[in-house]
Amino acid sequence: MAKLQVTLEGIAKARPSIKGWEPEMERRFLVEALPFRTDDFPGTRSSYPHLPIVQFYVKNDGAEYDKFRLRRIGNSFFASVKRGKGLFREEKKWEILEYEFRALMRGVEWPGVKKTRYYLEWEGENIELDVFHRHNGGNLKGLVIAEVEFSSLRRAEMFEVPEWFGTEITWKKGYGNGSFAKRGMPDGIRLLR
Repeated sequence: MAKLQVTLEGIAKARPSIKGWEPEMERRFLVEALPFRTDDFPGTRSSYPHLPIVQFYVKNDGAEYDKFRLRRIGNSFFASVKRGKGLFREEKKWEILEYEFRALMRGVEWPGVKKTRYYLEWEGENIELDVFHRHNGGNLKGLVIAEVEFSSLRRAEMFEVPEWFGTEITWKKGYGNGSFAKRGMPDGIRLLR
């Protein structure tokens, strides 16, 4: 009996991606202070909507995309590919079954990242606040990143950065989640305690 082999290419052929190549316009910031009481955050009693996320990156030798990511969000599993850098990127995403996720995990070379994502609204914009945790030997505990997605370049340019945001890392090399998974945290980041 032939062994079932799960590949991204097989998943892509078997079902369409959720939306095809979807454009993404996003600015990212380190967060060094929070605008709310720390006893409400990041504990389990938080009143802010949040989900646990664990994500891994698979090596992609010369493919048409920059990153191949496996992600578990709550009890759902996803495979996605991204291309582009900085403010403008594109993504294809597939919801996959748990056995597909586990099979694709065999291609993972780095420890991955574990975080809790909090969903906030700030002056009309949606902010995804990622609080990183220790995972598989990688220690990103204390790292907090805010991501703000925009529907237009004008909105991205006009965005008034909250004072509780720290350094913008949108264009900084080595500050993406894939880099954190592969190399850990860059030197000099001030962590939230």
